[in-house]
Amino acid sequence: MSQKRMWTKYELKTIRDPRLTKLPRSQRLMYFEALAHANEYGTDGVIEYSDLRLFTDASKPAMIAQAFVAAGLWSDVSQNDGQKSVRCQSKRWRIVDFLDEQLSAEEVQTRAKNSAITTERNRRHKAGDHSKCDPKRCWSLQNVTRHDPGHVTTDVISDVTLHDTKRHETKRSESGVRSEVEKKPPAPPPSADAPVAAPPESEKRSPSTPVATRTADGRERFEF
Repeated sequence: MSQKRMWTKYELKTIRDPRLTKLPRSQRLMYFEALAHANEYGTDGVIEYSDLRLFTDASKPAMIAQAFVAAGLWSDVSQNDGQKSVRCQSKRWRIVDFLDEQLSAEEVQTRAKNSAITTERNRRHKAGDHSKCDPKRCWSLQNVTRHDPGHVTTDVISDVTLHDTKRHETKRSESGVRSEVEKKPPAPPPSADAPVAAPPESEKRSPSTPVATRTADGRERFEF
């Protein structure tokens, strides 16, 4: 018996299906209860005769099952082993559209297994055990990888290479400037016969502008 599921999915179009709406309401309820039973026990839509009493209080549930077959909702999958007739206790049916809307038992088991693996990995991760973690998603493993010399990542190598390139370019530019300065000849010393440069306009003072000075006794004196 497959792992149990605690849910059953069906769309509104299933409720409005003309094959169902033609049946009495009690039989429609039986159909959905049988659908939930097949989901819970992972039968992939197979209904055994012994399970019919779980879905209805009718005195002859097999007749309702045959009504589902006539409506195209169920199919008879009984095995008669060459016999002309099959006893009711050996009859079984399959819900026709079961796998169109519901997950198969195999898919449910696969999802449950993956969910258990994920839960265990998260539990270990929170406890500091990263042996089950994915290095691409676990930040702790990424930090270890970046600081481990034996596992230098491409990003780290790229950063180091870029840093070295910039450093060499800076040294090359500095050496180029230094060589240009060295090649430039020094300026000759000024000659004794060379004319003296005139003072800038800002330092020139108009002769008509008085200059105030203060004497030793505290009085001011103006000079022109």
